[in-house]
Amino acid sequence: MALLAMRTVLARDTASPVAMTTHNHGLRGRAYNNLRQQIFARDHGLCQIRGPRCSQYATQIDHIVALADGGAKYDKSNLRAACMQCNAWLAANRTNALRYRVSTARYETRL
Repeated sequence: MALLAMRTVLARDTASPVAMTTHNHGLRGRAYNNLRQQIFARDHGLCQIRGPRCSQYATQIDHIVALADGGAKYDKSNLRAACMQCNAWLAANRTNALRYRVSTARYETRL
């Protein structure tokens, strides 16, 4: 219920309908679909991650270097075909690594 209300507020407050969508790829429609199809064709429709529960058949496109880490959004060399299980597994591993990493910063102690 709160999510619906938030989307309604976003739709009212902004002139752009992009605020209401959950995925903003930048490329839309035919251009984005063409890019996806090129990646699937290059990778022969097979998952390139090959995780522990891999279904082998790609249904999604994965960024090799995550966008949050500075990876290129539409560079074909940064995109690969992935199955849903492997893409979710990889995202969970990345999130957990960031969540549980130990800070290496050294602090001076007061005596």
